[in-house]
Amino acid sequence: MSCLPARRCASVPRVRRRSLRATKRAWASLAAVCVGLHPSAARAADAEVHASSVTFDAGRGELLLEGDVRVDSPPFHLRSHRVSLRRVGGGPLDVKGEGTLAFCPCLGAPLSVTFQGAKVAPPADLFLERPTLALYGLPVLWLPAFWLRAPSRPGLLPPDLAYRGSDGLYGGLGGHLPWHRASGEIGALDLRLGGYTRGGGVVDARLLSPTSQTHVRVDHLTRTGLSVDARGFGAGALAPVSWDLDLLRGDRALVATTRLDDAARPWDRASIEATWAPGWGRVTGGAESALPRGGSIDSLGATGPVVGFGARGVSAGGAAQGWIDAAARSLSTTGEASGVVHVARARGGAELVGTLGAIAGKVGATAEATGTHGPGLGPQRDSLGLLAALVRARAGVPLARRFGDRNGGLVHTVEPLVTAAAGGLSGRPALGITPLSGDVPEARSAAVAAGVRTALGPVASRSALSLELTAGALTARDRPTVGAQGRLAARSRWAAASAQGGWLAGDATGLPSAAFAEARARVGPEDGVRVQGRVVYGSTVDATGAARLADGGADTPGPWLTSAGTSVGGRGTVPVARRVSVSGGADGAVLTSRSPTLLGAFGALELRDACQCLLVRAVGSGRLGRPGVDVWLSLEVLTDRGAPPK
Repeated sequence: MSCLPARRCASVPRVRRRSLRATKRAWASLAAVCVGLHPSAARAADAEVHASSVTFDAGRGELLLEGDVRVDSPPFHLRSHRVSLRRVGGGPLDVKGEGTLAFCPCLGAPLSVTFQGAKVAPPADLFLERPTLALYGLPVLWLPAFWLRAPSRPGLLPPDLAYRGSDGLYGGLGGHLPWHRASGEIGALDLRLGGYTRGGGVVDARLLSPTSQTHVRVDHLTRTGLSVDARGFGAGALAPVSWDLDLLRGDRALVATTRLDDAARPWDRASIEATWAPGWGRVTGGAESALPRGGSIDSLGATGPVVGFGARGVSAGGAAQGWIDAAARSLSTTGEASGVVHVARARGGAELVGTLGAIAGKVGATAEATGTHGPGLGPQRDSLGLLAALVRARAGVPLARRFGDRNGGLVHTVEPLVTAAAGGLSGRPALGITPLSGDVPEARSAAVAAGVRTALGPVASRSALSLELTAGALTARDRPTVGAQGRLAARSRWAAASAQGGWLAGDATGLPSAAFAEARARVGPEDGVRVQGRVVYGSTVDATGAARLADGGADTPGPWLTSAGTSVGGRGTVPVARRVSVSGGADGAVLTSRSPTLLGAFGALELRDACQCLLVRAVGSGRLGRPGVDVWLSLEVLTDRGAPPK
């Protein structure tokens, strides 16, 4: 930055004090010279000053700016009605007077940050004197001073403050350490240290880069827990490498997390994989680990190498296509439950499209098989072996009709279809690895169904309505029976819904009929007042066998149906004002053999300024397995580039 001494500026006018008026651009250049900036620097980037009226004090070497005062030094933007500016030597630009801070060129409400003085030190620093966070002009937080830095520079993070239920009050501080790559991309490490009033402590680290994100948290309060959430990809020495880790180690980690979904997962997973992609397909190699969630921190679980390959091909005219995928893994454990489990899986499929006169038809088939061998890794230590196989076939005749012109309108498709599936398994799965993509929970399974699929929606639009209904015969609950299944999906800007369900008939031996259903819905636009809900029902756990009648074997709601009953959940968001929103939700289970259970609930209040630059969020939550209620407050500051200044 090119700077001029302030005393040279003082010699420009011929009088000690004089009131001058000019255009905003002229005042920007004059202000730049008088506070020690070369005019070209002011116009380029460092600090650009605008005002309606400027009074110059040659004795003090400062400017008095009045009327629509703007001092812009991205990512910081100061606004005021009356301030004075001064720069001594090559130091920061000293701003005296009351003003308001913004993180983009416009200024918003209901949130604002006011100050009694500031020092602007381009290109990355801003020092505020007596800043106040205000809501609709009402002060809610005051500090004697505050130092803001752009995300490209090291600095401090906003403090953490929370009430963590039975753990007590929690507070923490942290720092931000960025780094720059030769390509110009910026990564950052955010490290926080915190403590509980009951004597425990937390170390929290977040590592962000353009291609990866890693979050590691060590939480100690009587016991120690470790949580790791990491995923990303990078260019390896020989091939691209990707990784994915989702771990909660130690029972303290299970208790400390406030997220119901994280605590409910039964297995920890960790994998790293390199992929080679020759012209004919792909080859993968890496390592994988599977551990029961909440186990000992020093346990490696079942860990070992994984290899796989895949290939796809399409005929010259596109009438036929096929694919195959295969993978094998050998996972071993040490200690008392030592052993090696070998798992191999292969999948393949083909599809043929043909025409008969004016009618087009599609025929497809898929097959998959899984084999597992090794000792049981549980306390029984019995021999473990599993062999599962599944074959599916389908045939359909898609018919389409367009309503409207070629550039718009609606398209209606109707596809009569016939499906068939046969499979079986022996043994039991290991390490939480599902035996087949369309689970066959019985020793022998077969299904034959006929039905129709139809869809209606605008051309080239995500808004659409689709429905599939099939009925047929199958083996379920260890005996032959008949059943039906259906799937529904609808989406528009104002609402969305998806549902699937099935029914199995009873028989003369007294076996009652069974049914399952799952439905999800959203009412309201995604960025407005909206309500979302989920309902899962099963008269028996094995009622989901009706999904075998679906084309491709519909995903079954197994994670929620661990026993007969109903699982419900919902959440809603209501913008109370233009920049204020309230949200809340809950999940529960109504079981046939037990009383209703509240699994978890939360509520949140968000306040944003008009430019989406400043966000204050207050959240309260509670869940099954964690005593008490958690309440925390967070402050996020978004700059011109959408990143918080640290």
